[in-house]
Amino acid sequence: RVYKYILSHHHLLLDGWSSAVVMKEMLLAYEALSHNRCVDFETRRPFRDYINWLRQQDLSAAENYWRAQLEGFSTPSSLGMKRWQLNGNGSTAPETGWRDGFGEERYWLDHAVALRLEEFARSQHVTLNTLAQSAWALLLSCYSGDADILFGAVVSGRPAELEGAESMVGLFINTLPVRIRVSPGMRVGEWLREVQSKAVEARGYEYSPLAA
Repeated sequence: RVYKYILSHHHLLLDGWSSAVVMKEMLLAYEALSHNRCVDFETRRPFRDYINWLRQQDLSAAENYWRAQLEGFSTPSSLGMKRWQLNGNGSTAPETGWRDGFGEERYWLDHAVALRLEEFARSQHVTLNTLAQSAWALLLSCYSGDADILFGAVVSGRPAELEGAESMVGLFINTLPVRIRVSPGMRVGEWLREVQSKAVEARGYEYSPLAA
């Protein structure tokens, strides 16, 4: 006999980090019940403590910070590329207008390339996340012709100053704007460290609501 377990929930309830915590506890419960043992769950800080923490944050300071960071940026960057569609005969032709729809591409880095990236990031005293975001900014700059790049990035949203936040269950993730100015005159390491410095500064305002 085969049993299938399906876990379904609305994203308003849990983020991916929390889903892993719930799944771990489900497996612990299954293992314990299978052997007729009591389930001993880890005591976790309740999500309401995070809500209380949010209420204590200065939204005015956060608004002032983001207004200053986004000043002068009002329109999305144009990538200057034509969309292509497949005709009935199998050939391709440029579209005259935009169409709804999405595509997905996956590229896997082999172990050697991953190690080189880690070594380079370490040598420049930056994180791999900074390296990835900087590379993305360079790509967008190349296609758009703009030196001032803005895109969104998802953050975990779990405040380091809230003890036990890393094991809490709830919705913490947030999407924040990342503004990077591509500076051809700067040395790569200096530019990467500047990007990381601004990212660290922005972490102090990760709690900002999307609707603000």
